[in-house]
Amino acid sequence: MADEHLNLDQLELSIQGEKLSPTEEGHLNSCDACRKEIECLTSLAASGGVTGVAQTGEKVLALRRVRRSRSIQRLGAVASVVFAFLLLTMGLPFLKSPSHQARSLSVAWLEDQQSTDGSWSVEDWGGKSKFKVGISSMALLAILKEPGHNRLVISRGLSYLLEEQHDNGAIGGSFLGDLYNHSLATLVLREAGRRGYSIPAEVLDSATAFLVTQRQKDGRWGYTPHLNPEKNLSAWASRAMDEALKNPTESLGAAVVSSSETFEEVRVASAVKKLDPMSAYLEGLNLPKAGKKQWQKNLVALQERDGNLAGSWPADDRWGRVGGRVFCTGMAVLALD
Repeated sequence: MADEHLNLDQLELSIQGEKLSPTEEGHLNSCDACRKEIECLTSLAASGGVTGVAQTGEKVLALRRVRRSRSIQRLGAVASVVFAFLLLTMGLPFLKSPSHQARSLSVAWLEDQQSTDGSWSVEDWGGKSKFKVGISSMALLAILKEPGHNRLVISRGLSYLLEEQHDNGAIGGSFLGDLYNHSLATLVLREAGRRGYSIPAEVLDSATAFLVTQRQKDGRWGYTPHLNPEKNLSAWASRAMDEALKNPTESLGAAVVSSSETFEEVRVASAVKKLDPMSAYLEGLNLPKAGKKQWQKNLVALQERDGNLAGSWPADDRWGRVGGRVFCTGMAVLALD
């Protein structure tokens, strides 16, 4: 009874001064709405405005229609607030642009592929094992970019990278090309620190110091300090140095990144001369925001949408043969950012 209002007969009895049942009386004592209806109808009856149950019913229905309308308005207002909150919490999934939807799908795929030690088994997805640190770093960097990402995935990945740092500050094993691993790992550690993850200052200091020792006189990087500078390696190393150099005039940051290979250079160098995540990213560095829409659309069209590959990108370009599907997917997320 506590969840129901008095019916017309009960209201009529109350108006006429008849005794209600204990349950009905209990409801009436606790229900402001029913009491107000009775007060209103009693007043009408006293003035001759209500002469019987039929008229009482009409008045009650009119009162309840008004009350219901007001309740619906209140519920509508509350529902609007709750709906807006849910949209924000869910990341506005059905209002996202195609590129945002593609990024979210990619991040979900990357999170699902993480190994228990925090790394990514790159060999399973066509990557070369010696670049495991760099490829895992690329996956972490992509996941970090997504609002609402899985923090446990990031924490496990960062722990893996910290375990890979050596006494000289280098992150990952030593081989020709190891600066790709180190640069990407340093970059993601620096980015994670900016986003509130706990990264020991000495870790970044020693990682930065190692990059300085590998830097050539002209400010760029090669596979070793004595080999010719390599454009894309210099771009990643420079980004990893971001704000670390004390003298701003020594930081080639944007200049080095923008001088990395262009879209056309990548297409010429690739066996498969088509848009791929890495070339899309590099081209995006040199395009105004408005100019990115078409190649973003083309890149989204290449994303896998079915089965266990849904959300990933094919690894059939020049870097895909080294970094595999994990690297290409992480790279695509950055290109669509």
